[in-house]
Amino acid sequence: MTKDYIDLFALDFMKIRFFEKLNTLFQWKSDDITIPRNLETYLRLYGSIGYSPTMKKFVCGYVNMTLDDNGEPIEYLCWNLATNKRSYNLKIGSEVILCWNNSLHVSDLPIVNWYCDMMKESDISMKCQIINSRLIPIVAATDDRIKKQIEEMYKDIRAGLPCVITTDMLQDLKTVEVMDNTALDKMQYLVSFYESLNKRLYGEFGLEVDTKDKRAQVNNEELHGEKDLTTLNYLSYYMERKAFIEQLADIGLNVECIPNPVFATEPNDEEIEDPEAARELLNAQEETNEPEQEEKKEGVDDGKSDEENS
Repeated sequence: MTKDYIDLFALDFMKIRFFEKLNTLFQWKSDDITIPRNLETYLRLYGSIGYSPTMKKFVCGYVNMTLDDNGEPIEYLCWNLATNKRSYNLKIGSEVILCWNNSLHVSDLPIVNWYCDMMKESDISMKCQIINSRLIPIVAATDDRIKKQIEEMYKDIRAGLPCVITTDMLQDLKTVEVMDNTALDKMQYLVSFYESLNKRLYGEFGLEVDTKDKRAQVNNEELHGEKDLTTLNYLSYYMERKAFIEQLADIGLNVECIPNPVFATEPNDEEIEDPEAARELLNAQEETNEPEQEEKKEGVDDGKSDEENS
């Protein structure tokens, strides 16, 4: 985790837009304290955010790696969200209550950086292939006279006029093949690679994305095979926020962190503590959306005649 202040607007456009989407996964509400508008942003950039009961405000920063006998950090070195300056060293537990971003207590920035950088490289490669796909046979002129005739010919073609050339030009006219016949094939593979990166990136944060790659047929199990993994990733984020809310409740502050119903439903305690129940949660929404299977039709031919069946 970096010890420098991270400016969200110093990130490039693709990363900003992705963090914008991540900010909608959880909705924070409270009637007792004011929730910072960018709480999720700071939480995902720094890996943690804290609330100080003594100062009655949210703070953000990183932990001092001085550990207690149980291996837990003792102090939190943080910024005031109002000034973005490091100004507080607070005792964890008594002076500040921490909300971790995930079970590893780390920022999302490194993994977002890696995937977005790879996707940008894919965009650059696709742009190169688009340019390559424009290449056409080039006409080679042996002298300036023929070059001028060729230029006039292209002007006539562009204007929709018939082209007239001299017979000696036909003998000297040559073309150079520079086009890449595999450019479009390469483009398809780049698009597939881009969508695979996009699917993996969203999966890191518990969101399942169906790609549109039509080059190969896949069955339902292959299409949703990573659903268990993506939901476990989501639970990693949800459980840390739930633990933070419980600690705030212990000091009399009522705060809610509601999963966005567009992406997920709020898991109950049994589903969080029981891995098997959590696995069932992963497929709950998909099962409710699947159409009911048609009942087997009666009177299927079993190879016997009507008289034998009677």
